Amino acid sequence: MTTKNLLIGTAIGTLVMFFWGATEWFNPLLHLPYKTATNAEQVNKTLNENLPESGMYIWPNGNDTKTSDGKAKDIVYFIAKNDASFYNPAKFMPVELLTQVVVWFLVTYLLLLTNFAKHTQRIKLVLILGVLIGFAFFIPMWNWWGFSTEYVLVRWLNMLVGWFLAGTAISYFLRKQFQTSK
Repeated sequence: MTTKNLLIGTAIGTLVMFFWGATEWFNPLLHLPYKTATNAEQVNKTLNENLPESGMYIWPNGNDTKTSDGKAKDIVYFIAKNDASFYNPAKFMPVELLTQVVVWFLVTYLLLLTNFAKHTQRIKLVLILGVLIGFAFFIPMWNWWGFSTEYVLVRWLNMLVGWFLAGTAISYFLRKQFQTSK
């Protein structure tokens, strides 16, 4: 294992996933799971009046499980409220880039620890890691927070395609190291 291969593999994985992530915002299929309110203006007004500050809101919560007439509430809401100024790509991009650097540094490091002679074995390892991360991240969102099955599957599949592309690119780059280390 060389530091050069580790750094170049990290850069390849980071760039592939960073650009793959950017393309998803232009793919209308990935936006299908999102719903909009029928009267967005009224909903926005009501939420702003009743959710006074930015933060995470879930209700009913432990103190608010019944309606005024004593019946159990039949709808659960989960809202992340932030001011419009929060959504600033100039702030998000460096964090996302750093996230991808850390992830693909670790993935490249794991690939370099293996002695898989075949390109396909290295790609399978990356995909297995993607499935593992998906289980750890997306299934709890679906199970505990009620994220729709459609949302979870679309996001997870999109992530796996990106991981396949990045894993393939890194594995292809590292092929010479694996040929010479036999």
